Amino acid sequence: MSSSGGTIREETSEDHAAIRDVVADAFGRVEEAVLVDRLRSEHPAEVGPALVAEVDGQVVGYVCCSRMRIDDVPDVTLLALGPIAVLPSRQMMGIGSALMRRVQELVAVPIALLGDPGWYVRFGFVPAEPLGIRSQWGDFGQEWQIWFPPGVASARYRGTARYCGTARYLPPFNEV
Repeated sequence: MSSSGGTIREETSEDHAAIRDVVADAFGRVEEAVLVDRLRSEHPAEVGPALVAEVDGQVVGYVCCSRMRIDDVPDVTLLALGPIAVLPSRQMMGIGSALMRRVQELVAVPIALLGDPGWYVRFGFVPAEPLGIRSQWGDFGQEWQIWFPPGVASARYRGTARYCGTARYLPPFNEV
């Protein structure tokens, strides 16, 4: 994972309290931690992969993805990445990068996210709007980004990306 060692693995129910703490500490507020809890409890079929980074038996990082689709193209799915979080005391050690790379190894569909282009460009993310992929919440400029796995053509992914769910869109994201 990094010079600090450790492992990346799927989250388990025993990790939930630690994940809540990691996410709240990383963001400096509880809203994203509540989002993770709600996604897990209200929309479990729409979440995954969900991974933890563990160092010396302690959960120090977390990332999860949620299923999205493109409006009016029901057979085209992609994933939204977020949140991705690392304990502040463990940041700048490669843990977030290791989580990001592992997600990219596991998935076969594009990943969209809202984040700092300066950080995500190293993982192959590019602005999504110029490719014709809009966010359900409006224009975020360069911060709305997408990554395509090798061999996946971007041409099918045109339109507005929305979170999936039994109520069509995942309500928890509207409240963060």
